[in-house]
Amino acid sequence: MFNNYRTAGQTEEELEKLLENIRADEEISAEDRVGTPDELCVNLLEHQKLGLSWLKSMEESTKGGILADDMGLGKTVQSIALILSQRAEDDKCKTTLIVAPVALIRQWERELHSKVKPEHRLAVYVYHGTARRAVRFQDLAKYDVVITTYGTISREFKENQELAVERANPNGAPARAPKGASVFYAADAAWYRVVLDEAQFIKNKDTLNAKAMTHLKAQYRWCLSGTPMQNGVNELYSLIRFLNIRPYCDERRFQFDIGRPLKSTGADAVESAMKKLRALLKAIMLRRTKKSLIDGKPILQLPPKHIEIVHTVFSDEEKAFYKQLEQGAMSQMNKFLSEGSIGRNYSSVLTMLLRLRQACCHPKLIPDRSMTATYGKAGDAAARALARVFPEPVIERVREAGPAECPVCYDTAEDDQSMVLVYPCGHNFCRDCLDDLANRHQAASIAQGSDGGRLLCPTCRGPLNMERLVDYASFRAVFDVTEGAGGAGAAAAAADSDDEAVESDSIDDSDGRGKGKGRARLYASKAEAAGARKRRNGEYDAILAELRRDWVSSAKVTRCVEILRDVEANYPDEKVIVFSQFTSLLDFVEIPLRQLCAYQVQRYDGSMSANARNDAILRFTEDPACKIMLVSLKAGNVGLNLTVASHCIILDPFWNPFVEDQAIDRAYRIGQTRRVAVHRIVISDSVEDRILQLQDKKRKLIEAAMDEKELKDIGRLNSQELAYLFGIQR
Repeated sequence: MFNNYRTAGQTEEELEKLLENIRADEEISAEDRVGTPDELCVNLLEHQKLGLSWLKSMEESTKGGILADDMGLGKTVQSIALILSQRAEDDKCKTTLIVAPVALIRQWERELHSKVKPEHRLAVYVYHGTARRAVRFQDLAKYDVVITTYGTISREFKENQELAVERANPNGAPARAPKGASVFYAADAAWYRVVLDEAQFIKNKDTLNAKAMTHLKAQYRWCLSGTPMQNGVNELYSLIRFLNIRPYCDERRFQFDIGRPLKSTGADAVESAMKKLRALLKAIMLRRTKKSLIDGKPILQLPPKHIEIVHTVFSDEEKAFYKQLEQGAMSQMNKFLSEGSIGRNYSSVLTMLLRLRQACCHPKLIPDRSMTATYGKAGDAAARALARVFPEPVIERVREAGPAECPVCYDTAEDDQSMVLVYPCGHNFCRDCLDDLANRHQAASIAQGSDGGRLLCPTCRGPLNMERLVDYASFRAVFDVTEGAGGAGAAAAAADSDDEAVESDSIDDSDGRGKGKGRARLYASKAEAAGARKRRNGEYDAILAELRRDWVSSAKVTRCVEILRDVEANYPDEKVIVFSQFTSLLDFVEIPLRQLCAYQVQRYDGSMSANARNDAILRFTEDPACKIMLVSLKAGNVGLNLTVASHCIILDPFWNPFVEDQAIDRAYRIGQTRRVAVHRIVISDSVEDRILQLQDKKRKLIEAAMDEKELKDIGRLNSQELAYLFGIQR
């Protein structure tokens, strides 16, 4: 039914084997759990010992799984314990490959060295940046652990595909200078174990990231993620496909049993599918939260965490500005509704929402073209017309590649309307990043006292006109591209593109200044590049002094400064992390902090090299006088350990509540000794109130699937009951 090579009997056998993994949590008693490996120089906590037992047993059964412990419970140290205690017997295939976001590769390297006793030190190689030159798989196979990034593998996967096409068509003109096969996809490239850290990076099955990871060859496969699902169950399928968990690595089987029934209107069908989903999760996933109990005791003795929503109101001027935008948006929405054209104009709807969110933060976040509160002038008809006149090579490239992750923030497209193509080069980016780029370009121009020059495409440095963008949905409509086809990403397909341009020049950049070429492509002008260089060197004052001339506050900025002053007055020894998804808003907060309040402030955002980010973390954690760190939500919501801070300020709510949770858990994790206060600043009677409602709805959907009590109940079902649930005949 689902494919032409597996019979119903084979599928049933695969299901039975999978269901054998389901057991009650209490099955492994304290005395039967594995202890801390002798090679570790730290003692595992009880839940980590239980985790190591589970990891080892899963390698014996399904060859891997999902370690989905809550953020901050030690997924890294459990993985290191597994590497130490479950070594390969064959030296020809002994290497564990760890794939992580760029911000975490040095952290993994430090943990592998610091957590292992010197006499048992693992041989570790960081395959990244210039360290990739002239390296063969045979060279990497000599190491115990190789660490690399998602973007590095994805880029080499794309190059390998292009190389295969060139070899299949030897008479055709080569698309680029010839290169050897990727070390990851060479004929002899077989890893002992592949570990995907922050595995939600492959949540979209159609992206280059997801496809590249799935094509890796390995004996054992692991996904580490505190949020294996953030928006829906289809994100789980992408992880299952990578893990090769049968029979559900077959998408048709997954959709038939789980995906489609969960979307139905029938309560019985939904409940049955939810039970199957929980059974599947119980079979392949281990998840503990900070509230979980083990042996009748709390898994962690963390201090309390208090989250407060800090409502604030616009000034009269801000309110008038926001209402003007809101009225324009409502008028346009009513027009779309009356025409029945919301689907065709979805990109315009998203833009309107973005502008309203920006107006809640600071009016100056909105580009000048939006100040008039008129929307949809270009419209989808204009976007489709523009798509038709793309150069033919661009059209073919985009049709083949499809939309994927944004090469600036590495985030994947949630839908075809949120990813846009630059005319005429056709390189794709998410709307938020392009808007932020335009805003920062304008701010840099003010700082330099000039017009800053024209805006340029971050990938190819060609012209970028913000009024001449084509959303991928319009492109697909014009050229009849199958939805979800390709998924490699136009930027990644370009001959000289680099979906990790931010990191490409930073590997040997020990002083944090950067070598230039890779990073320069991310800036829209020399003025902005100069500003970024000053930011990386910590020399903010010159730019901030210029910006201060025209600086005005906003309700959010004012409230944020008030909270910071209150913390300073009442908790003088405590530190604060300030998060925002808009880096330009962080600029507006930074000005009063550095110029008016004379605070010592560190910055952590996507414009900084890996070494500059690391330096900022060290200064924030080690310097008692440095009390505040401003962090971009996208750059700093995973992996960082900032338990030195005990206050978090969320300047603007994000659509995905789990991204905010991950940000907060930079401070609220193992090692935190103080109570943690979270301040979420929200503008009353605005679009932000509705975002909070959407967050609650999304959270309930995901938490229903991963509910700890429900998963335990699944574990108590006997084999006959589980077989009946999946329709297995006995």
